[in-house]
Amino acid sequence: MVGVKRHVKELQNQLKAVGVEAVGVTEFVQGKTMRWGLAWTFNKSYAANLAPPVKAATPIEALLKCPCSLSDLVSFLKDCLIKLDFKFVRNDETDFEVLGERNTWSHQRRRRREQRFESKKAGITPETTSEDIDPPSKVRRTNIPDSPMKDTTDSSSMKPLKESSPDKEADQNVSSAPIMIDLATAGTDYALHFAASLEMNEKDVAKVSLCFKGGCLGKDGVSQVLQYLKNALDKHQF
Repeated sequence: MVGVKRHVKELQNQLKAVGVEAVGVTEFVQGKTMRWGLAWTFNKSYAANLAPPVKAATPIEALLKCPCSLSDLVSFLKDCLIKLDFKFVRNDETDFEVLGERNTWSHQRRRRREQRFESKKAGITPETTSEDIDPPSKVRRTNIPDSPMKDTTDSSSMKPLKESSPDKEADQNVSSAPIMIDLATAGTDYALHFAASLEMNEKDVAKVSLCFKGGCLGKDGVSQVLQYLKNALDKHQF
């Protein structure tokens, strides 16, 4: 009997590693309480009866509005997944399969604040986005006297603004090459594994389908990644 769902897959892999022929899983539900029971056998004659029927995974689908070509959209989504440290199991033009070893897409605002804190400790001035700034309604206003203030700024001490280097901007626009991975060597301790496919339904509307393959985060992790991609697409200008 197992009380954590992600442990079911881990136990199944461990049982198969020691030579178990088949593993059966039964789900017990009472109200909001769920438990999972595992049964296994080393006897090949009972393996066919014990193995559960294979069910086709239901993909998570969404329609994305994008004023660009399908190839540009696919390239953008792949770049987003590469930035999230996803590795590619299969990389076709509009159909690909990725694997993420850890959750890098949740709590993005908190991650940026932690990066700014570490940068300040190292003496580096980090970049600040509009999402990290508190809205005006949350900023306290203090009473400022009406008396004029003298400008004590010394123009000679002012440092010129640093101009962005064209080479640096070009490097930021260059897509990173995907890292390929073999599932046989990936092990079992990873966060998420899913397949993705895209197709253009009509003008400026693309259909994206994400199908869960494995990982301890389950289908909820696929939904989180899809929401992350939708948010990134809304902010991007083609």
